[in-house]
Amino acid sequence: MDTISDVRDFIKSQNVKPSDLFGLDDLIKDLSVERHFREEKSNEYEARKRVEQEKSDFVKRADEEQKKVKDEHDKVLKEKDKEIAKLAGEGIKSKTTEWLETQKKKRELDDEQIKFITRNLPNFKPEDLEKAEGEFDKFLDGQIDELNGIKKDVFGKEPEKKEKVPGGETGEKKPGDEVMEDMSLED
Repeated sequence: MDTISDVRDFIKSQNVKPSDLFGLDDLIKDLSVERHFREEKSNEYEARKRVEQEKSDFVKRADEEQKKVKDEHDKVLKEKDKEIAKLAGEGIKSKTTEWLETQKKKRELDDEQIKFITRNLPNFKPEDLEKAEGEFDKFLDGQIDELNGIKKDVFGKEPEKKEKVPGGETGEKKPGDEVMEDMSLED
């Protein structure tokens, strides 16, 4: 047993572990063991760092993709909302002539009022499509008031006095109304 190789061969043949021969402190102080642990730690740290960076990049790409999809979705929704509003507006515009005809009879509108209202019909834009017909009644009231104001201010003509009643009907009494009032059940 003169050489180190003989010593190694003997230790291997006896299945002796380095920890059986040396204490933990001695093994840790060994430069080759220390270098090995440092490399392992470094490799492990670098691998962890690389995984974290890949994870961060993936999350960032996923967030960007999600934002891109959301923006595209929002853009499509806005376009659809505009299209729906446009179509609803067109539907309302087609109904305004029908409503005007109905109100023309109810309110007993003259040709001058009809022309004025028809000229201003494109200005009618209801706020609530479900209540558009009621808003149209208010629009007509406003148009009639505006025409009466123009007649008074510009031409000096006093408009005919017709009491406004909800639903566009006037408060003028027709023949037979007194009889109907007398027959009412109200006391």
